[in-house]
Amino acid sequence: MRASPISRLWTAVVASVLVLGSVLATTPTATAAPPPADPEVAALAKVEDTLERRFANAPGKPQDFLVSFQEKADLAAAGRIADWDERGQAVVTALRRTAETSQSGVTSMLRARGVDFESYWISNAVLVREGTRDVATALAARSEVMRLVAPMTYDIPAPVEQTPASPAPQGVEWGIANINADDVWASGIDGNGIVIGSLDTGVDDRHPTLSHQYRGRGADGKLSHDYNWFDAAGLCKYGPCDNHGHGTHTTGTMVGDDGAGNQIGVAPGAKWIAANGCDPCTVQNLLAAGQWMLAPTRIDGTEADPSQRPHIINNSWGSTQPSFDRWYDDVAGAWDASGIFSVWANGNNGPGCITSGAPGSLTERYSVGAYDVNNQIAGFSSRGAGENGAIKPNIAAPGVNIRSAVPGVSGEYAFANGTSMAAPHVTGAIALLWSATPSLIGALPFTRNLLDLSARDTEDLQCGGTAQNNNVFGEGRLDAQALLTNTKIGTAAGTVTDSSGAPIAGARIELTGGTPEAPIQRTAETGADGTYQLGLPIGEYNATVTAYGFVGDQGSVTITQDTTTVRDFALTAAPMVTVSGRVSDGSGHGWPVHAALTFPGYPHNPVYTDPATGDYSLRLPATEYEVTVDPVDDGYPTSTSLLRTDGSDTRFDQRVIVDPETCTAPGYGWNGAETRFTHWDGATALDGWQLSGKGGTWRFDNPAHRPQPGLDNRFAIADPAAEDTRSMSTTLTSEPVDLSGQTDPVLSFDTRYLGAARQQAAVEYSTDGRRWSPLWTGGSGSVYGAQSVSLAQAERVRIRLTFTGRGGGYWAVDNLFVGTRTCVPHAGGLLVGEVTDESGKPVPGAEIGVADRSEIHVVSREFPDDASSPDTARYRLFVPAGSTRVTATRDGHTPVTDDVTVTRDGVTIHDFQLHPEA
Repeated sequence: MRASPISRLWTAVVASVLVLGSVLATTPTATAAPPPADPEVAALAKVEDTLERRFANAPGKPQDFLVSFQEKADLAAAGRIADWDERGQAVVTALRRTAETSQSGVTSMLRARGVDFESYWISNAVLVREGTRDVATALAARSEVMRLVAPMTYDIPAPVEQTPASPAPQGVEWGIANINADDVWASGIDGNGIVIGSLDTGVDDRHPTLSHQYRGRGADGKLSHDYNWFDAAGLCKYGPCDNHGHGTHTTGTMVGDDGAGNQIGVAPGAKWIAANGCDPCTVQNLLAAGQWMLAPTRIDGTEADPSQRPHIINNSWGSTQPSFDRWYDDVAGAWDASGIFSVWANGNNGPGCITSGAPGSLTERYSVGAYDVNNQIAGFSSRGAGENGAIKPNIAAPGVNIRSAVPGVSGEYAFANGTSMAAPHVTGAIALLWSATPSLIGALPFTRNLLDLSARDTEDLQCGGTAQNNNVFGEGRLDAQALLTNTKIGTAAGTVTDSSGAPIAGARIELTGGTPEAPIQRTAETGADGTYQLGLPIGEYNATVTAYGFVGDQGSVTITQDTTTVRDFALTAAPMVTVSGRVSDGSGHGWPVHAALTFPGYPHNPVYTDPATGDYSLRLPATEYEVTVDPVDDGYPTSTSLLRTDGSDTRFDQRVIVDPETCTAPGYGWNGAETRFTHWDGATALDGWQLSGKGGTWRFDNPAHRPQPGLDNRFAIADPAAEDTRSMSTTLTSEPVDLSGQTDPVLSFDTRYLGAARQQAAVEYSTDGRRWSPLWTGGSGSVYGAQSVSLAQAERVRIRLTFTGRGGGYWAVDNLFVGTRTCVPHAGGLLVGEVTDESGKPVPGAEIGVADRSEIHVVSREFPDDASSPDTARYRLFVPAGSTRVTATRDGHTPVTDDVTVTRDGVTIHDFQLHPEA
């Protein structure tokens, strides 16, 4: 037999990341020092030491780094949602909204500077690729930024020594029999209906013991990898693959069974999906894989759908050194909020105490130690105590001499040792439990408690604890049969009506209670006939009933084993009021703002304002509401306000303020003139700039196609080599810029200046167009990054860029700004309308352009007027006041051009009707 790929198996993949833990932690420690009072000192403190050393050791060299943010999404309410799909969507929506709000300023800045980046909403972090020190400094100075760190790439450690033995079929593997999983199968329970996620090195979906359990394989044998496989590492061209073997081995222990004597999996009736987030285990791969697990996508990365998330995720990875690092806690916490149970290997750093690896060492994570066929703890199995003295591991499972699948279509197997092999036994056991009792799906505290109570106590006090719960075996050895036997279930049922006895559909019943040892919270919703039914563990529950338009009710429910407890509720209609108002701009223009308003408890959220008037109106129960206003237009941050109805119809107007740091709201801009060169063409200068030179001249299209970190794809560049000339002397002169009334104006620009002998570059200014003074110069040395110099106080100023050289170097300039970086309203109004075809159907994607204003160009976006209407193709853009010509175009349609008069600080409505081309 050829050497098995399992010889490369690893059992804990992420190296110790103590520095990173301070970056993505959800809360600061109680002993954290207060932030420095000096803003510059505070900004520098946000750049962790490793990143600072990388910049210092390689001056001028861009670096990759992670940016984390202060704001964290509130996910507490998601656990009270009964519906699996709705619960997942609520978590994803909250995370996305928080990330979009807090990251918008940073991402806008990065785009403006042409810096490549990747945003992760699940942990509210942005990975900056090839960012300069100037970019890092600017980011650290922003109030919403918490920390900047250098991402690490982690090596896969050597495997735990494997037990030499023949990998011949054993029928039921010893680990499966040891936890009594085969006895559970005998009762007809095999994990059917449960989906397990493998976050590992990948999985070989062709292996005979795994192919039919892959969720992507239909009953007819056809494959669909949409929502079932994520290639985080970009290594698998045709679908699931595994270049190491570790992920295939652990997945085999969870679900493997070829139906012909290889019963290697605990829950062979469950399905699996996978992401190769550990091939290699970079921070990028692990974050991307964790995000995908919460909201799987199509194979092309589109149409994320949290309803497709797995019920359980196996994590046979962790730090190779003892650690209490919380760097992955945002991800795992989001899984928790959505109802996903995550299982973690405790590490292979034994036999010493306090050797658990993160994330398994953390209090909230359920981690697994390993024992052998004689029920003796494995020497390598990490021991506690864990974070804050918590008992670790939480439980122990078979992890020595574990035979499972390895990659290969012919069906190969191998033995391996490690807590990586133990964790899948627990994952499979939870799949059996949730398959047998679907009402427990998503009930994480109750499930943890059942695992603890059903474990076989195993005394080992070498690292502290008790005979029943110690830092070697945790609560004891896993017993799948006892896990199911200890599950005692009853049913709550009843009807919710109004005071006349008519049924109330959509009423929400929330039951909280159970037992002190296993608290549980579950919810149900009444159907059209007003009835509800919910399976629950036995115990005493408090019931809270709510329905829109009614005063809520409460009561108690006692659940006994194998019986149905009937509890009806009658609700009284609540006083209703009309709430109406207008959302408008509060930063200078005062015009109506198209926005989405969310009123807690309202069944038709969000409520959209009229795009032309900013008005809205709805009926609500008379009470208090924390209203969220989320403008559709970019540049207006989301805000919240308290609404008190006082029992009568209420006017609730809201004025929204533009974000002064990004200044991207329509009709606003910096107090000055900015040139980005984006719309310039070849060697033709626009917008009043004058171009002159000999032996070549300035260009505006990146002629050599060089990647230029910090610059956009198109920029101004003087490059003798690209012009094929030995010498060049060229000047680019701006039109006059009005600086009247401005205090302390500046000139700033981004540059890539490659110095050379006999080469000169200069930025100069003039207040009269005749006498010029230097502001910035370049010679034989190179200069990269953002530049900023002060301008003398003047009413009007012109800028010119002069380059003289004889080959060997070049000068690239982008994002040139003259003025004061304050956000001010520009003169003009909003043009709003809808684009339809001749039958009145929306035509999304139409481009709306204004004559002679190439920078004002938008694509009509799709958004609903309210929660019940179909999507419409509307546009909304800022246009200078007065008469102008506006053109609507769309592929396959005849363009339409109309004369439109736009009112200053107002909204002008103009619809377009496009006809298909003949």
